[in-house]
Amino acid sequence: MRDDRIDKALHEQGFEPVSVVWSFGDQSEDEGHKLRRSQCIATNTKGEFVVLDGTNIKMYNSRGSFLHYICLPSDCAFQFHTVDADTDRDGNFYVLAWHEKPAKNVGKNMPEQLFEVFVFDKDGGFKNRFSLRNKSKGRKLALKSNDKHTEVLVLESGETGMYDKVAVYRYETECAFDHRFGEGILRDAKNIVSATDGRIFVLDGCPKSKEESSVRVLDAGKRHSRSFDVSPESVGIAFHRASEHVFIISVSEKRDELLWSIYNINSGSVERTYKRCEAGIQTDPDITVTSKRRIATAVTQDFGGQPKGKVIVL
Repeated sequence: MRDDRIDKALHEQGFEPVSVVWSFGDQSEDEGHKLRRSQCIATNTKGEFVVLDGTNIKMYNSRGSFLHYICLPSDCAFQFHTVDADTDRDGNFYVLAWHEKPAKNVGKNMPEQLFEVFVFDKDGGFKNRFSLRNKSKGRKLALKSNDKHTEVLVLESGETGMYDKVAVYRYETECAFDHRFGEGILRDAKNIVSATDGRIFVLDGCPKSKEESSVRVLDAGKRHSRSFDVSPESVGIAFHRASEHVFIISVSEKRDELLWSIYNINSGSVERTYKRCEAGIQTDPDITVTSKRRIATAVTQDFGGQPKGKVIVL
């Protein structure tokens, strides 16, 4: 679907590199297969896509055809709201979700949000679940696989006036909170990914200025080593393991244009960009990169006052 030689030839002629673009999730005879509020996307070892669509989890094959739903455990007396998802090197995928716990005293306390992580195998079969530590509010998650266990990195919102941080949960057959890092470093963290060499990349902004955004690089020991600037309108980040590049998705201030930027993780320099006009973008898009270097972006747009989701693939 894409040949880098075409991009190179166009660049030499002074044209912006252009790739074949297609989408899925926005057109189907079955309304249940369509996307409505697509806020997160991940890809597994089979090249399939896991898309979080409001309270639903939907799986599509590498060509964008609907496969099936993934259901959270049905023993719950409440509805879960999906937040984020990621897959490990074995194809298992983890879903971060929350539900409301009713207030003890009606009229006096606000309902409490409780966050959990659900673990599924590569075929969508339920494996396990665990709760985040007390009062933790997860925003994004990433997986860091070691020989004996998987570290589940959960990006947490800092309390008012506090820095954001990352909580680390060690997952084997059970899961327990291990430690946290990033306090005093992360300011307005938006997304997190891990690299093959143990490094961690956090897309970070500045709550006091819309003109500052950067990718903070933490080494295998989770110590901040350096950072490089990115577009202040950046909202999502992905890591491509084969090429070891970071992919950033940005949204224009008028919410009518998407910008994809590919960064060299060692130099922090931009190697390629793609732009595409998309009107009425409602929520911040999410991005993933397949093993074949296909860039997939989940977006939700406003069509006549109604949300409509889709996945754009470059």
